[in-house]
Amino acid sequence: KFEPARVSHALDWHSHQLVRSHADLAVAPETSFPVLEQELPEGYWARLRQRASARPGVMLIGMPHATGARSKTNAVLGLGPPDSLLDAPADGIYRYYKNHLVPFAEFTPPGFAWFTQRLNLPLPSFVRGPVQQPLLQLRTRLGPLQVMAPLVCFEDLYGEELALRFAPDGQAPTALVNASNMAWFDDSPALAQHLRIAQYRSLEFQRPTLRATNTGPTVVINHRGQVTRALAPHTQGVLHAVVEGRSGLTPYAWWVARTGLWPLLVLAVLVLLLPWWLPAPRRRAL
Repeated sequence: KFEPARVSHALDWHSHQLVRSHADLAVAPETSFPVLEQELPEGYWARLRQRASARPGVMLIGMPHATGARSKTNAVLGLGPPDSLLDAPADGIYRYYKNHLVPFAEFTPPGFAWFTQRLNLPLPSFVRGPVQQPLLQLRTRLGPLQVMAPLVCFEDLYGEELALRFAPDGQAPTALVNASNMAWFDDSPALAQHLRIAQYRSLEFQRPTLRATNTGPTVVINHRGQVTRALAPHTQGVLHAVVEGRSGLTPYAWWVARTGLWPLLVLAVLVLLLPWWLPAPRRRAL
């Protein structure tokens, strides 16, 4: 993926597909642009931004981003005109930084620098993004405002952190968007496991999930946790779908956004202590 010839192919193919898209939201997988934003070929980024600003809709692209001389983040970047991409920063680019990083692949645990050096990974030292970050506000062609909650890779494992985006003092997302690089797992059961987790998140929060991956499964999940559209695994292609955002809060989203998982933890402790409180059974002589 990070070999120069493959990088060039990835940049050309993804930019071609993104520019051709007429969707309200086009999503490319995690690190689908496998170079830093600052290391793109000359003129490439400017052309992509110009095309993004010339037509309605938002492009959401997985690409590493350098926030300083030695600080790199695993990010997804949103490009689009002001009428489509609302509340964007001054530079017109929405950015979401991955919070949960993979040991060795994305950060080096203390004392293991020698190990990651032997692996010779291209981007071994990412900086974590904050738990709570601005949501992507998207104005569709038909007018309704959609609020997207980006997730990178296995961040949808953490339902209690996702619930923070449904906090009462903020605007709840109407859909979830996951950009993943699943090539690490080849054809292992991890692919199906990650899909099941994404389905659970959609069911818990009653929100559709758009899931864009490089090797699969690339799918659309409705608010009931059902896969409604899917791209064949290990297929280079584009998945088109119509997705309806949802509003309102499930009971789970309501109480986890306010209390976290503490009620479940207390309940689990009470269940474990219950045998100590119950009277011992009487033994009868035979």
